[in-house]
Amino acid sequence: MNVYKLTHQRHIEYKLHTGEWITDNKLIGFFDTRDNAEKAKAAISAKPGFCDFPDDFVIEEYTISEDSLSSVYLVEHSYYIIDDRIDYTAEIGVFPTEDAAMLAAKEYEKTSKIPVATHSWDEDFDIDNYLSVAKYTVGEADWQEGFTLS
Repeated sequence: MNVYKLTHQRHIEYKLHTGEWITDNKLIGFFDTRDNAEKAKAAISAKPGFCDFPDDFVIEEYTISEDSLSSVYLVEHSYYIIDDRIDYTAEIGVFPTEDAAMLAAKEYEKTSKIPVATHSWDEDFDIDNYLSVAKYTVGEADWQEGFTLS
């Protein structure tokens, strides 16, 4: 089965020294067909913020090893140094079951170059470094409101 992840990925700042963009990512949801992802995109594109950046929607296709799914599990590794605005997020994958997602997270943790599951703080900076496993209902827009620019 294929599922389609709809996100809005607005570029905020270009890091010249690394050649990467700092991006504001909003995960809208997962859908069972590209057409349903496009319909969700059309519904949200008129909302505040989204209407200002209509070309920043992205639809990604994932093949899941199940015939029919009502939900999927997204595994990500996020590393933030909050005051230095360093933001690293690696998508590990999209999985049909929580068990498969947890297994993938554990395997990733063994090989990650950045140790996971840590949090530290001092007077100069705050670091969050974690793996997340999030469940999404296929066909439901998780993000339905607009946003304001700061």
